[in-house]
Formats: sequence, C-alpha cells, structure tokens
Amino acid sequence: MEIEIVFTHENLPKRDYQGKTAVVIDVLRATSSITAALMNGAVSVIPVNEPAEAFSLRKHYNYLLAGERDGLIIDGFDFGNSPLEFTPEKVKDKTIVLTGAMIPYKFGSSDGLFNLGSAIALVQTLPPGVYIAMNGRYFNWDNCQKNRDKGEFEEIKPKQKF
Repeated sequence: MEIEIVFTHENLPKRDYQGKTAVVIDVLRATSSITAALMNGAVSVIPVNEPAEAFSLRKHYNYLLAGERDGLIIDGFDFGNSPLEFTPEKVKDKTIVLTGAMIPYKFGSSDGLFNLGSAIALVQTLPPGVYIAMNGRYFNWDNCQKNRDKGEFEEIKPKQKF
C-alpha cells in the first residue's frame, strides 16, 4: 500500500484519482489556524489547555480568544478554530489565545492521533473513493455535513439498509 500525505487541498498533485482512495483528516486544524492568524497580522498565538486559562489571560490583557469544544465555538470566545475566521481586519496587531481539541499534542488532550489511526485503518478496508474520517467514523465526501448543534459530522442522506 502506498500512502501519500498532502497537508492542504491546494497541494494535491494534479492527477487522476480514479480507483484510488483519499481520506481527509482534521488533524492539523490548530496549526492551520495559528498559521492563518500569524499570516494575517496577529502578533502572537498562545495555546492553552482549557477555556478557563484563556478567560484568565483575557482578564489581564486585551487578548482575543479562539477555540471550540464539541465542534462549537466556546461561549464568550471571539472565534472558533477555523483558519478562515482569522482575517486581517480581525487579528492584525492582536494576540490570540487558542484552545480546542487540536491543541498541541504535548499538552496531552489531543484527539489527532486517534483520528489519524482511524483514518489509516479505514483506508485499508474501504473501496476506492474520497472520505472524511472523524472520531472513528467515515463519511463519503459528498454526503456529510457538520451539525453545529450536536458538534459532529453526520450523513446528509443516511445509507440505505437492505
């Protein structure tokens, strides 16, 4: 089996993927968000483990807060964890405190390795196709959406059972 890792869709090699399997893994979301914030003018990004730490820092400094829990923006925070939220108009010359499921692994509570392991197992058992792997489940790329109320991905049209 050949496994090729591509970090963003912009870096996908231009080739025919017919008969191959592609899996999208949301492992590096925090890294993408940090990069987007810094590229758009943020002074710095401070990763923390818990929302309480972020709120504590905000009490003493004029920091922006970013993060999600269970796929939802944390109540009282300025941003979720999508890189698209960190626009120059919002982050230029600001410091951002970031927390979420994808905080750096060294803090000990990341689900990234679980998602990566699940994706590797799934890619070995599924037929060729393009899939999204999250929390041990997989979805066809064109048949899923994020349910923000539940904080999870779900199928748009459930698979038919015979």
